[in-house]
Amino acid sequence: MRSDENGFEGGHGLCRCPKCQSRHVEVLAHGKRFGTTVGATAGSIGGLSGALAMAGGGAEAGASVGMIAGPIGMTVGALTGALLAGLAGGIAGATTGGALGEVFDDSVLNNRRCLQCSHTFHSPF
Repeated sequence: MRSDENGFEGGHGLCRCPKCQSRHVEVLAHGKRFGTTVGATAGSIGGLSGALAMAGGGAEAGASVGMIAGPIGMTVGALTGALLAGLAGGIAGATTGGALGEVFDDSVLNNRRCLQCSHTFHSPF
């Protein structure tokens, strides 16, 4: 099912309001947004803390590369490695959280709202 830049579904009339039969339906996606936010936060914290504890290896790898430039290079390399590990963790967490939130939207929440009568409903698709 396709939606335009505003989240409106239309064109083929695949989704109609069960109350008024309008085709002007908005996708809410609360679960996806919440899952993406929580996943990105948890992934970033996990990746950053793992790298700083040398468990993830990001800070250690950065320090090894920075060793060529001396003590300042080691510090900058370690911080860069930790930040990259946090970024990678955030991306992985956001992707996973968004996918789980989308499943939650589709199976549990009333994830659609009619723009004609403001009725919220669960999509049968």
